[in-house]
Amino acid sequence: MRRTASLLASLVLTLSLVSSSSAVVIGNFESGLDGWWSSQTAVLSNSPIGATLGSQALQIDDSGGWHMSALYDAKPLAGILSATGAAISVDLTVFPADITSPWMNVGMVINGQNHDDNGNAPHNNIGWQDLGQLSVALDGQAHTYSWAIPDALRAMIAGIDQNIQWFEIALISNLDGASVTKYYVDNIQVVPEPATLALLGLGGLGLLRRRQ
Repeated sequence: MRRTASLLASLVLTLSLVSSSSAVVIGNFESGLDGWWSSQTAVLSNSPIGATLGSQALQIDDSGGWHMSALYDAKPLAGILSATGAAISVDLTVFPADITSPWMNVGMVINGQNHDDNGNAPHNNIGWQDLGQLSVALDGQAHTYSWAIPDALRAMIAGIDQNIQWFEIALISNLDGASVTKYYVDNIQVVPEPATLALLGLGGLGLLRRRQ
């Protein structure tokens, strides 16, 4: 029994180390916008509302409809975005009183140069890679949303170099066009796919059962 408890403690420690050492936070917004910028009409500002990592979050205000809310330079992240199981996650909060739309979606896009822009080699052609839109809970609570990087896209990212003209992560919002857009994001991470850690956990529990 003592051995089982020891193994369980070791497993928990291992999982925590894997998670903390692998995740790269690209938005905690404690000292500004952390490199995120508005490419269209969205207004980005800091707010304590919606904070899940530290005391500040990113508030996004815009008109209704589909918008590319914010962009982030992903060139320094090419290595982790091309790694097995890579995903992007964000904590997002929407208050129903802030919007009139009965629905809202949020999405992530990997956007890079295309058609040999600036004469770069074809291996730098990424283009608009939509990771999909997810339905957002309109309950005033923070929820974590995650997008896995498909294998084919990971392979493309692995082939780029720093001469690529642009390589960005785009945060997308979409709701009824008659509504305003207002939401809060925090703790944006490039992380291992959740299933990777889950499998590691199941493997560890299997080891415990065999040792009992």
